[in-house]
Amino acid sequence: MKPLNRAKAVIDLEIEGLRAVREQLDHHFNKAVTLILTALSSGHKIVVSGVGKNLHIGEKISATLASTGATSVFLNPIQAMHGDLGILAADDILLALSYSGESREILDLIPIVRRIGVKIISLCGGSNTALGRCSDVVIDVTVPREACPFNLAPTTSTTATLAIGDALAMALLDARGFRKEDYAKLHPGGTIGRTLLYRVADIMRTGERVAVVPLSATVKDAILAMTQARSGSAAVTDRKGLLKGIFTDGDLRRRLPTTPHLLDQPVKSVMTAAPLSITADRLAVDVLHVFEVDHPNTQNWKRACLEKASIPIPGTLTFSPVDFETRTLEEGLRETGFNSAGSAFFSWLGVTQYLSSEAVFSTLQFVTSLPAGSTIVFDYTITPSLLNPVAREVFERLAHRVALAGEPFRSTFDPSRLKNRLQDMGFGQIEDLSRRELNGRYYQNRPDQLRDGGFARVMNARVF
Repeated sequence: MKPLNRAKAVIDLEIEGLRAVREQLDHHFNKAVTLILTALSSGHKIVVSGVGKNLHIGEKISATLASTGATSVFLNPIQAMHGDLGILAADDILLALSYSGESREILDLIPIVRRIGVKIISLCGGSNTALGRCSDVVIDVTVPREACPFNLAPTTSTTATLAIGDALAMALLDARGFRKEDYAKLHPGGTIGRTLLYRVADIMRTGERVAVVPLSATVKDAILAMTQARSGSAAVTDRKGLLKGIFTDGDLRRRLPTTPHLLDQPVKSVMTAAPLSITADRLAVDVLHVFEVDHPNTQNWKRACLEKASIPIPGTLTFSPVDFETRTLEEGLRETGFNSAGSAFFSWLGVTQYLSSEAVFSTLQFVTSLPAGSTIVFDYTITPSLLNPVAREVFERLAHRVALAGEPFRSTFDPSRLKNRLQDMGFGQIEDLSRRELNGRYYQNRPDQLRDGGFARVMNARVF
């Protein structure tokens, strides 16, 4: 057989073996996890042991367990007979690896560890083996055949044993609530440590390296501040020092060709208002992590479009499918790995008018349950009776069109009552932008003359 064909055949055989082991998994796996959790919770450890090829497999399993927070060591069964048995203590767990279940070096350990008071979990070829009969729990790793053409060299069986070891480690990780931050603490060196341990405070600009200008500043003032700080952006703050916007060198380059006397313009007229922000205590890796929330059908369409256009989905983007009328935002985010221990920013635009008021307030209430600093920006439709005649007519025409398209408007709000409701929920800093404020801040000097229609407002609310 040609080398490439042999390679593919080996991989196919090992895949077949993994599938077989997966189908064999049963309640014994759950029992093994329970035994290990009991031992770990009382301060005991997992001792992994194997001989031959399983010696190396066992070392890897033990290393994976330890790196994910489950105290584990590897015990060479031969060295165990010459003093290393001292590693074992009463109520520890022995994870014994032997595909045949007849390895003499492992079997010689069994009477000794039984006298010590150690529970035995074996990964072997079944409960009818010598090792299986001596074990408290047996996880069957029987495979149809080895990938070796002679069906002799441990290949598929060791792959299956390693996979079960990984499965145990991940099941324990879940059961013990082991977090990304915990993983980082156990990996302080190298890329993993740098990526997971650094917080925003460790890498952000501070002091003289930050360009800050007041709302009254001109674009020229902002550029001078950026030059002095050697920064590509300037933070624009109000009299209380609260961030109101950001002006970047990219904003400058985009505006220069179209805006006369740009340097003399107020920076607040060209800045990006209400920019995305994050608190200094968050992990740096979270800065760029985005959760895209949408109706499952719409999200599937988006992903299909990305795939068709050959646009890869970055690792910092997580899709969270949520139908707000049947489940909550909290449920959708939790199932896709959202970390609710830190503050977060929510951009919720073009959504509320299609939801019931109950669904809207349920989502807002979830945001208030997050740590201080969490912010949501959302738009909402004003109650039609509060609109002027022109805006009301525009709204009614649009509402008729979207209803015919199968997406009727379902909720409208009185601005003052909505703001009071948000304050009662726990939002502190609340900014409710009217049509005039939106047009002045975001649509001023647009060459296409685009303007806000007048029947919606934008709310920016922060949890205190």
